[in-house]
Amino acid sequence: MDWQLREAMSVDALIVLETAVMDAAGRGHAVVTPEHLLLACLLDEGLLGTLPLGPPEAEALRERLARHLDAHYEGLGLDEATEVRIAPTVEAILRRAFRQVWNGITPGALFDAVATREGTLAAELAAGLGARAAPRGEARATPTGESSPYRRAPDPGAVALTLTSTGPMRLEHVVELAIEVLGKGSTEAVFLALTVHYKGRAQVGCFGAEDASAIALRARAFAAARPLAVALFVGEPPARAERPLWLAAKRLFSARGTAAR
Repeated sequence: MDWQLREAMSVDALIVLETAVMDAAGRGHAVVTPEHLLLACLLDEGLLGTLPLGPPEAEALRERLARHLDAHYEGLGLDEATEVRIAPTVEAILRRAFRQVWNGITPGALFDAVATREGTLAAELAAGLGARAAPRGEARATPTGESSPYRRAPDPGAVALTLTSTGPMRLEHVVELAIEVLGKGSTEAVFLALTVHYKGRAQVGCFGAEDASAIALRARAFAAARPLAVALFVGEPPARAERPLWLAAKRLFSARGTAAR
């Protein structure tokens, strides 16, 4: 992927792309396909808010994509000496997304571009959802704003859990925390960890008050045993946690993914 595309990507789109790269690596796939990319797109809360999908429907789509990836790309041959490559079809999707929007590539622009790439399961699933509610030139589709008419309100009495960074950490430890304590699947755990990495915080989900407190206690014990510089807040975290302390850290994508030639 050339520098122009990389620089045009919003933080949210970068998180989606790096999730796709790391998901491919985790499955032993040497190439990032449109299905990897769509799976990662369907973890972005802002994008989901613009689609006619509730949480169960979104989860069902992600599971279908995961089954397809495991069944059809089993023999792509990733080993320790192999870098994950972006397939030419995915690079074409990135370029189309770049041409579609004037203010940077967003997860919504990636989704729209995937839908136009005929001949793939990703395009079939994306196109089958119809047009998104947000305009293609949106700056960012927020989970609770007017551009997210399909976003459902949490259950009454539910409280939000928010994971924040409090200092440098190992990404794999955050992934382990998300899987072992927060109950996330591997792809969602990677997405959560990258969101904390780039934004300093990520919403884990909404839970009943007792469950949220119990999860927060388990997360505290897990973090202390590593040690892992994160905090899990029940409700809204303080303003000081809004930005990570290590934004200058080397981008994972630069080290792990390269464009296919």
